[in-house]
Amino acid sequence: MIDFQLIPFENLNENVEPDNENYIQRPTVPETYLFDTKVHRAEIALQSVTMQYNFPPALTYPHWHQFVEAIVCGIQDETVSFTVTCGMRGSEDTWPSQGCQGNILLIVDRDPTLVRLKACNGKFLSAVGGGGGTVVADKQFAHKWETFELQGRLEYMADIKLKAFDGVHFLQAEDGGGAGLNANAGWAKEWETFKLVFPQDIRIGGKRFQSGAQIGLQCSNGHYVSVADDGSISAKASSVGPRETFILNMVNSSRDINLLPPFNKQE
Repeated sequence: MIDFQLIPFENLNENVEPDNENYIQRPTVPETYLFDTKVHRAEIALQSVTMQYNFPPALTYPHWHQFVEAIVCGIQDETVSFTVTCGMRGSEDTWPSQGCQGNILLIVDRDPTLVRLKACNGKFLSAVGGGGGTVVADKQFAHKWETFELQGRLEYMADIKLKAFDGVHFLQAEDGGGAGLNANAGWAKEWETFKLVFPQDIRIGGKRFQSGAQIGLQCSNGHYVSVADDGSISAKASSVGPRETFILNMVNSSRDINLLPPFNKQE
C-alpha cells in the first residue's frame, strides 16, 4: 500500500556539520520516522521550505544560490531515515546559516496494517462473510473474517478506518453512532471513521499503540463501539468501560497466504 506522511522539520544548527567551501548545514544524525508495518520503498519531497540567513549587504550577490535537499538514507523494517541539508552554493565566501524549516512529504510503499480486535467476551470482532453484512464478536479464533486493514496511524486519538477482508467494505457506525454497527459501506467517510482511545479515557497524546494494547473505538458523533455478552455489537455506548474495550492484535505478516486479503487488487 502507498502511504503519505507530511512531517514538519526545523534545522537550527543543531547536530550539523558545516562544509566551508559551500556552506551547508549537514545533519550528523539522520531523522527517523516509524511506520506501523514493513516499508519496502520510500521517496521524499520538500514542501513550503523557508531559509533563514543573516547576510551582510556585501554578500547578497546573484552568484549566491540557496540550497535545500532531502535524502532518504535508509530503510530498516518499519523505520525510514532521512536527512535535510541546507546552505549556500557558488561563492568563495561563506556566511553562517540560521537554518531552514518547512515540511517533508514522505511517500512509502509498505505492508498494510492488518489487525484483529478481541472483545470483552474473549471473542474476536468478525465481519460476517468477510464484509458486506453484519458484524459480531462471537469467534473463538481469528481467521480471515476477523482480520481488518487499519487505515490511519496507531496512535491515541488518531482517526482510523477498518476495511473488511473482502477489500471492499468498511466498518460503519450507523448514523455516525448511537445505533448499530455493520460492514456494509463501500466507501470511507464520516460514519466509517473512528478514533482510537484508551479505556477509561486515559489521555496520553500521541502515544502509539502496540500489539496487545487495550483500545476503544469512538464514533464520529462521540458514541463508542460496545459488545454484549452474546457477541452482538452496537455503537450506542456513551462512555468507555469493559464492554467498550478491545485487545489489539497486529498480524505480523501480510504475506501469510491464509491471511492476505485482496486489499491491493488494483495495483
